[in-house]
Amino acid sequence: MPYYSLASLKQQAKNTMKTTKPNVFVVTIIYFIIIMILSNLTTRLSGIDRLYNEMFQYIASGESFDYFEFIYSHMPNVGAFAGLLIFIIALMNSMLSAGYMGYCLKVSRGEQTRHMDIFRSFDHFGKALGIVVLMGIYVFLWSLLLVIPGIIAAYRYSQAFYIMYDHPEYTVTQCLRESSRIMNGWKWRLFILELSFIGWNILNSLLAVFLGIGFLDIFIQPFFGITRANFYNFITGGVQNDAPPVWENY
Repeated sequence: MPYYSLASLKQQAKNTMKTTKPNVFVVTIIYFIIIMILSNLTTRLSGIDRLYNEMFQYIASGESFDYFEFIYSHMPNVGAFAGLLIFIIALMNSMLSAGYMGYCLKVSRGEQTRHMDIFRSFDHFGKALGIVVLMGIYVFLWSLLLVIPGIIAAYRYSQAFYIMYDHPEYTVTQCLRESSRIMNGWKWRLFILELSFIGWNILNSLLAVFLGIGFLDIFIQPFFGITRANFYNFITGGVQNDAPPVWENY
């Protein structure tokens, strides 16, 4: 009977990253470039870039000012058309994130990958968009109770995109229900897995502060994504062929 642990899932991810072609770091850089372009568009459309420039000018001048009052009084007005574009860009960001999850799932299974796999979610556009919207609504509604129920809901539905890729015949609600089913008893494990990357993220943030660039993102993103896909493979039995795997704590 195979035994798996958090450490083994992460080691599998590292091993896979070394052998996958095309190179996972190249694919990740392409993904980051697209996300950066979309983020810059959002910043310009919302006028946040102008707000930041005005605030930095005030800070540089040495004049005293109330930060919150300044934000309130200088907050740019976003027109209806710009607001619509910002909303569409936000959806595209979510779709790209789902596409990258699909790419990491293929990598975790040693399948043939392509650079274009980061757009994998667009092959299931209507369904992927439905999951984005419905999951957002569910998490938001649970968050109205307290923060903790909202976080639990996010983990409950966290596997919906993987399920969509494995079962394209499923509807949006079936993907969310199946995610809820397979995550029963596993939400805490996934939380611990994601928490184990906090050291890498802190280091990357420190590099960003002192060097002006957090270049470790290029390593952290695929490492995290593939490890997370390994977790899905684990809880669905995709990492074994003969008997259900057993989770070890270390």
